[in-house]
Amino acid sequence: MEFLMNLSEGTQFAVQLVIVLICLFYGARKGGISLGMLGGIGLLVLVFGFGIEPGKPAIDVMLTILAVVVTSATLQASGGLDVMLQIAEKMLRRNPKYVSILAPFVTCFLTILCGTGHVVYTMLPIIYDIAIKNDIRPERPMAASSIASQMGIIASPVSVAVVTLTTYLVNAKHPLAGFDGYLDLLKITIPATLCGVLAIGIFSWFRGKDLEDDKEFQAKLADPEFKKYVYGDSTSLLDKKLPQSSWNAMWIFFGAIILVALLGYFKDLRPAFEKSTPAQVVEVVSAENKTLKSFNIKDGKILAQAVDGKVAVNVKDSKAKPQIAYNNVEIYDDQNTLTQTLSAQDGNVTITAAGASESIANAKIVLKDSIKKKST
Repeated sequence: MEFLMNLSEGTQFAVQLVIVLICLFYGARKGGISLGMLGGIGLLVLVFGFGIEPGKPAIDVMLTILAVVVTSATLQASGGLDVMLQIAEKMLRRNPKYVSILAPFVTCFLTILCGTGHVVYTMLPIIYDIAIKNDIRPERPMAASSIASQMGIIASPVSVAVVTLTTYLVNAKHPLAGFDGYLDLLKITIPATLCGVLAIGIFSWFRGKDLEDDKEFQAKLADPEFKKYVYGDSTSLLDKKLPQSSWNAMWIFFGAIILVALLGYFKDLRPAFEKSTPAQVVEVVSAENKTLKSFNIKDGKILAQAVDGKVAVNVKDSKAKPQIAYNNVEIYDDQNTLTQTLSAQDGNVTITAAGASESIANAKIVLKDSIKKKST
């Protein structure tokens, strides 16, 4: 397989892309477990053929997906979803002429509330029934509703996409200024999604010919069997009497969504845990080991001479311990430029940076190879 790894970078990328697409399309065509098996075959080719290191499983994303699926399943099993669908149907049947506009908004809001676009499946027969009984081309509201239900995912506070994107933006190397959580993301995605849903609804309103002007459709209506098939029995949830427990389940679900939003916005409401992460840290501590100054070096390096003469070039590699005192410490940035110097003498520590000096009495210099941060 060395000949594959000796190809140019562009050629390797093209071959890898073709392999992935073949596995996806052929697996999707076969369906079922075949898609997963072909994905594994493609992974083997990329690992052994091109020497690509496989990544770690996205456990956090998997757990989030599991939480959304379990929540939606609980909502459906308890009857809460039927209540929401019944309310949505009432809105559509009260304004049947505007179903091409209202139906996409209904499915979008259902997705925003439930965190998944699969709730649209139950609404599609209802949307079709409302459209065809009012001589509206069914593909107009149905196509727009299907797309709108997927658009709502990025605007849902309980969707995997929003949680994953928020985590990525918060932990980005160059974070967005002022971005402090997923509610800041929703402030952007919700208005943008609603504007997009409105646009697709307006577009769908004029899609295709009106049924009375569609000669091909009118000709097929002459067949009684076809007419019965098209204008068959009505599909509705309005004749279904739902128990009070279903309504209670819906309100509990809404309360849980509000709770999630509050916990996401107010960090103080979430439990915090200390977590040690690898870092190069220089600290100036008092005689009581209280931290007076701290310098966290991310991309640079540290040259430090201990009291016993040992030199620590890299704190992560040397496993420096905080109980060891150092006489001199030099801190360099990623361009190998000296930025700060710390020196200890007669129980005093002098910090020099950019030509300015600061002296701290009754202190010493220590190094650490990790830093404790609170995570929520």
